[in-house]
Amino acid sequence: MHTEEKNEQNIRQQEAVHRLHECCTEENLWRCIAEFQNTRMWTASGLPFQYKLKVGRNGRFTKELWVDRREDSKSLAWSSVKLAFHSLYDAEAETSQENIECMESMKHTDYTDQTDQAEGTRIRKYHYNKKLVLRPKALGDIRGISYIYALFYRFELIEVPEKSRKKMNQEPSEAIE
Repeated sequence: MHTEEKNEQNIRQQEAVHRLHECCTEENLWRCIAEFQNTRMWTASGLPFQYKLKVGRNGRFTKELWVDRREDSKSLAWSSVKLAFHSLYDAEAETSQENIECMESMKHTDYTDQTDQAEGTRIRKYHYNKKLVLRPKALGDIRGISYIYALFYRFELIEVPEKSRKKMNQEPSEAIE
């Protein structure tokens, strides 16, 4: 991918994450899923992966993520992602207090106004309280949860322990194959 295309992709990804934080809905989560396809990520144990979405007959993305890990692709259903997403906000979800430390839900608690030097426009940056999720299974016993955990971290929906963060923030050259 050329540098200019990569920059445009990064901007679209940042906008999708920002939209998700402004209005934390399934629709905005799906936008993030669509924008981050083919982006290299790492699980909490440091295993590299990426996913792609296939286009159906109607010309729209199917609601299935195809996780590409080594030679084999695994299917990850949108319903599994939604189940984990709702477990972040559902008080009735089967998550133990030991595994998720609630630091409030995704609500704006504070913001700062900044000026974009390049364009001279004002930007309001929100600061969110996130949940610290100690391990993937804390989100539920869901198929593909190690990948979903990485997605939620990448979309800035959750915080993860320092040990996991180091493994999940690798550069492509540092990837554990």
